Amino acid sequence: MDRPPLPIRLIESLREFGARIIDVREWCAERWDLWFGRSVDFVLDAFDSFESLESATIRIVGVLLWPFAAIARLLRVPALFRWVIELPGNTAWWLYQAMAWSAERLHLGGAFARFSDFVYWLFTPVRAFGFFLYAWCVTRKPRDLALATPAILMLLPFVYVAIAGASRSSGVVAGRYRDAVKEYELAGDQETADLMRRKLEQLGVSTSRSDFIDALNLADRGDLDEARAKMEQLAPLDNPDDAPGYAPAHRWWVQHLLADKTQDGDMPLDRGARLALAAQHLERIRAAEGDSEPLAATQAYLLAEQGDIKQALAAITPYAEESLKASSMRLRLLVMDKQQAAAVGQAQAFLARFDASPPDPVSADDHRSRALAGRLLGRRLTVEESLVELTRLDPDAADARQQLAVISLQLAQQSLTSQSLDGGLLAERVIRAERMGASADAVGQTLQAIVIQRRGSEACRAAWNQMLASPDSTVTLLEIAGSLAASTGEITQARKAFWQVTESGDAPAVVWNNLAWTLLQEPLPQPTEALKAVNKALAKHPQDPHFRETRGQALLRLKQWRDAIADLEFALNAMPDSRDAHSGLATAYEAIGDLQLADVHRRLLGE
Repeated sequence: MDRPPLPIRLIESLREFGARIIDVREWCAERWDLWFGRSVDFVLDAFDSFESLESATIRIVGVLLWPFAAIARLLRVPALFRWVIELPGNTAWWLYQAMAWSAERLHLGGAFARFSDFVYWLFTPVRAFGFFLYAWCVTRKPRDLALATPAILMLLPFVYVAIAGASRSSGVVAGRYRDAVKEYELAGDQETADLMRRKLEQLGVSTSRSDFIDALNLADRGDLDEARAKMEQLAPLDNPDDAPGYAPAHRWWVQHLLADKTQDGDMPLDRGARLALAAQHLERIRAAEGDSEPLAATQAYLLAEQGDIKQALAAITPYAEESLKASSMRLRLLVMDKQQAAAVGQAQAFLARFDASPPDPVSADDHRSRALAGRLLGRRLTVEESLVELTRLDPDAADARQQLAVISLQLAQQSLTSQSLDGGLLAERVIRAERMGASADAVGQTLQAIVIQRRGSEACRAAWNQMLASPDSTVTLLEIAGSLAASTGEITQARKAFWQVTESGDAPAVVWNNLAWTLLQEPLPQPTEALKAVNKALAKHPQDPHFRETRGQALLRLKQWRDAIADLEFALNAMPDSRDAHSGLATAYEAIGDLQLADVHRRLLGE
């Protein structure tokens, strides 16, 4: 077959090339339509969601801004608003007309028409979206659109976040969160810093803080081996100085090593070895954070535990002038090192700082240091006040209770010689001393002095009455007080003390017996009540000779001679030298007519 002429073949080739260009154009337009449709799909969804928000906002804002809407209608603002909405479309049409006119003048009308056709296909989805926006706007009143402006402003932050999140990588965001963590930690806002760390974890970025918290949680659940493994990774001891590890993890190790909480597993059991290991962790903390008062205090404590008091003093002294806690530690170390003169000077500095600016709250340790400073300076009132507060915070502190008992009795005995004696304070000190464990002999000496002086001292009478009535007075204190009052002839006061003890109905047998004895004495003996009281004692100890003798005396007063003889004979068998028993039996035998036995007991009395 003959080939077509060359011109015809060229024309066919150009035709096929043009067809392929059209195919490429259609392929590009198809891909463009698909991409653009997906891109603006969320906008259309937003418009659907916006309808309800727009309606509610228009109603609310319309009520609030109706004066401004009226003024806008007067100024023909709606017409201006519509002109602004239509301005982009009108401008585009004017530009197209200008370009078409220019192409005709340059005899490029055909080329411009083909270019316009291509652009028409390419921008069909954009044009459709624009027509949608235009239709949406023109179907609403300008007034409603103006009133819906607050709703649009509410959506702008979400639009910004969506665009910013899409345009920035997670690495940039993570870097900003890390900077925020450091900033808040320096500012001391640990709560916000932890929030920033959680944001980092949501981005898949692990932090030392999160690993540290995981280790703490493992320790709380009892998984100590796993917790220590994590802490060792966070706080290695073999890293160079420029990579000391995570300081809180080192601090966890120090606390546990000093508290002997790592005796299981592969940790050293020897106290010295643990202290040496704690010292290494302290050095890593210093490399990570530098010197600080808490670090110096911990180091001083560690050195003191190791027996190196001099080095401990050297570590804490630079902070003692500015910090109350450092001043407290230096005071104790000076006392331990037996530097009396320096300790007195430090005690004065500590008390001056404490009185000028007491900590809030005051800890038990602060009260201990204040009591120590008071003892060094001879300030008994300061010692007493500090120990009272200390025992309130730590009721089981045996050393504090013992010291408070001693100082309370000393101040009570000292106040008895004062011209300005405060009876209430005196009673409070005696009661406190007995409750804190003071010996019965020491308390008894003070009570005896109060009993002796009460006749001529209003303050001592007030102190005595307060001790008898105070709910803080113990059974032991009231028993001692009653016995002392009875021994000095203060029968009425003795009765008050014993009644106070037996008021609840549950008292020691000896107290019931003592109460019965006082009820048999002048003034105004009460033998019936005495019999009731001594029977309470005998119900607990029916064979006690002292109690049987007391009951025998009560029965004598009630003239129940034979019952009295039985009790007194029982008591006399156990106590053959009891003059009260012989006297009572002589009286009882004489009353029943047995004069011979009555004479026997009188002869034994020496009558």
